Amino acid sequence: MNKLVLLILVIFILSILFSLFRDEIEMYLFAKEIEGEMEALEKTIDELHEETFKLPTWDEKIEEGMYNFSYYDPLDQTIKIEVFVKNYTTGEVLFHGISTNKSKINFLYKLPDPNATYLTSYMIDHPQM
Repeated sequence: MNKLVLLILVIFILSILFSLFRDEIEMYLFAKEIEGEMEALEKTIDELHEETFKLPTWDEKIEEGMYNFSYYDPLDQTIKIEVFVKNYTTGEVLFHGISTNKSKINFLYKLPDPNATYLTSYMIDHPQM
């Protein structure tokens, strides 16, 4: 058999196979296209989530007679924070701190009596909270 006849035979067999499995081949190609689009969409959603929903973090603690309130907003969207330290028994406000810094805030207050009981509270003005 010469090469031309063999080539024509291969093309004929491939055309028969393609016509028999056309729907499956088209569905496979369509599925691959959708899969690629879904991966791109998931990546975009992950990137948006990382940027949009980075919420602020904060911590407050009393150590060695000091009240320490630390705050960090990775997107610089904080409007205002107020922190209060009160005498637990009388309710008297011993410390009231206010900050309008948008990203990093730290309040430090030396407690009058490290062994006493105190009530602390804070208010955070932020568009996502």
